[in-house]
Amino acid sequence: MKFLQFSFFALLATVPILPAANIGSWDLATIRILVVGIYGCTAVLFLWKRTFPVPVHPVFWTATGFLAVAGLSLFWAEAPAFAVRKFIFLAGFFPVLWLAAVWAARARFFAAGIAFGGFMAALLAVFQAGLGFLFGGETVVAAIKNVAPFLWGNTTAEAVFQFPSFFVDVGGPILRAFFPFSDPHTLSLFLGIAFFCTAGLLGSMSRTARPFAIFAMILMVAAIILSFSRGGYAAVLVGFFVFAVLRWRNFSGHMRAMVFSVALLLFVLFLFIAPFRDRFAASFDVNEGSFAARLLLWQDTTTIFFKHPLLGVGLGGLAATLGPQLAFRIPTNAHNTYLEMASELGIFGLMFWVGMLYAAFLAFVKQKTLLAHGFAASIAVFAAQSLVETTLYSPQVLFVFVVLAGFAAGTAQLSFYGNNRHHPA
Repeated sequence: MKFLQFSFFALLATVPILPAANIGSWDLATIRILVVGIYGCTAVLFLWKRTFPVPVHPVFWTATGFLAVAGLSLFWAEAPAFAVRKFIFLAGFFPVLWLAAVWAARARFFAAGIAFGGFMAALLAVFQAGLGFLFGGETVVAAIKNVAPFLWGNTTAEAVFQFPSFFVDVGGPILRAFFPFSDPHTLSLFLGIAFFCTAGLLGSMSRTARPFAIFAMILMVAAIILSFSRGGYAAVLVGFFVFAVLRWRNFSGHMRAMVFSVALLLFVLFLFIAPFRDRFAASFDVNEGSFAARLLLWQDTTTIFFKHPLLGVGLGGLAATLGPQLAFRIPTNAHNTYLEMASELGIFGLMFWVGMLYAAFLAFVKQKTLLAHGFAASIAVFAAQSLVETTLYSPQVLFVFVVLAGFAAGTAQLSFYGNNRHHPA
């Protein structure tokens, strides 16, 4: 069992750079194959002991309900082929929820894996953005194009370079931080989650390890800033607010001063430094291209939901309804996870998903430890960025999020079926 747990840790630590398996027109993230293998081996070991653990926490049952609604929607899906592929994708991560719940006692160990993965992603992203300043963005993007099929898959890479979001226009085109992910919004979301997992580990670290963790967190913040993702900025600010509120009574005077210093630094950054000030100000301009396009998408998606409020148009049906002539990998989504779920799975699918988020957040808040509050802030980051992005279909982000949800599900005692004896995982 320890070997399997170490393998799970290794996946968390390397998830940003795991390659994709190119199978015909399918881009299959390696993580999806490996987690099923780890789950299968773990399940066999439990069955060999004639016992099987089942989480009983509301997180597990709301996740089960959400997956059931998604599966049932295949019967009325507007685009059955899209629906099947999306359902296979989502269902493939359900074993991750079970594994994380069963191994929740080792959450600190696995959180270190998430922290290392965040450090690795931030290092690559800052390096990539720096190369853009030195050698020009087009040169760097051309180099990344050569490795993109290996990391993201052939079909995904083609779609990404057909509809790129690598540059931001703030007084001229600037290359955004995004590598090793395919877009800056996914990078900022992954790093926002990893940042607060790292923060949750600080209290249990040795004096030797703590400076390295703080350096990793600074690097993550730098990468998020260089991503120029306004949704990422807002989500991390929500995470900071949640973390500060939950931990304020436990903060020393020095820590409170540090919080105020960080807040002041961010205020200066977004008020006086031109590229960041202009990008932040554009968030409130309804005529700005990206914002205006989102508003139109939200209106169209809301209209679809009101036409199909109970059952939705089926999993994957939104893309087929908005752009019926477009291929599976063409990025057609609502840029709002909740609206997309409501339009595709109806009110019941949305309720199960929001219920899972709320149950996971509440489970961590109740624990009152630094690590649990770091996890709560990570859940808040995911929930906040879901308001302006469709956050479900990045395998790396979904993997880490489901692991955190599994830890929340593991805060309640597991039920063991079989010989009714408790077997520690």
